Amino acid sequence: MYQNSIIRINRAKDLHERIPGNGIQKMKEILLDTANGEEAICAEYIRRHHYQVGTVSSMIMDLPNRTMYLTRGNPRRHKYQEFRL
Repeated sequence: MYQNSIIRINRAKDLHERIPGNGIQKMKEILLDTANGEEAICAEYIRRHHYQVGTVSSMIMDLPNRTMYLTRGNPRRHKYQEFRL
C-alpha cells in the first residue's frame, strides 16, 4: 500500500468517528474532504513528473436500497447522480 493511501484511510477513519450519524450524506462529507493537500481524499488535479494525479470520480453504494451515487468527474466540480439498480 502506498503511503498516501494510508494517509487517506486514516483521515477517513477520523472523519467517520467525528461526523455524527450514518448514511449517504456522511459518506459524501468524508469523500469530499480536502485536508492533507496532495494526499487529500478528494484531491484536485496536479502535475507530478510527466502526468497528472487527482480524484477522477467518486462512488457511494447503498447496497440494501440498491442505489448507487456517482460523480462524472471530480466530486468538487460534479454533483453526485443517483442510479437505482
